[in-house]
Amino acid sequence: MKNEKWFSTQQFDQSIHFKNQTIQASFYALNETPSTPFIFAAVRILSLTLFHSRFFREMFKKIVVRRLITRKKKSQEKVIRKFEFSQEKITVTETLTPSSKVKNITHFGKVKTIHMASSGYYLKQLQFLTDQPKLIEFKSC
Repeated sequence: MKNEKWFSTQQFDQSIHFKNQTIQASFYALNETPSTPFIFAAVRILSLTLFHSRFFREMFKKIVVRRLITRKKKSQEKVIRKFEFSQEKITVTETLTPSSKVKNITHFGKVKTIHMASSGYYLKQLQFLTDQPKLIEFKSC
């Protein structure tokens, strides 16, 4: 987006249905908030003090879950994806409906839109990787 926010369609959405080999998906904001030394130190201090209280510990967990997992900002932009299956590959034809807020639309592979402590993280440098999957071909309309 022009405001330097990144969005992805890789988000669970109950309204998406695979019908006639087509789906229509919305874009959701990526949570790019990295951990900082200050945040790390603050959580460690809280774990030695307030987190001994079950009330404060559970309240903190609810806040973190809401911020990193359940609260996702949905964008107005949508993508329609048509899938064609052949013996050699899968072809995905994408038709995007961008608004005037969109700066650039790219497809750069795997992105994680949900924070999991034990999983990989979204890294901006992933968008510059040139390795494209050989089994899946993406086309834009």
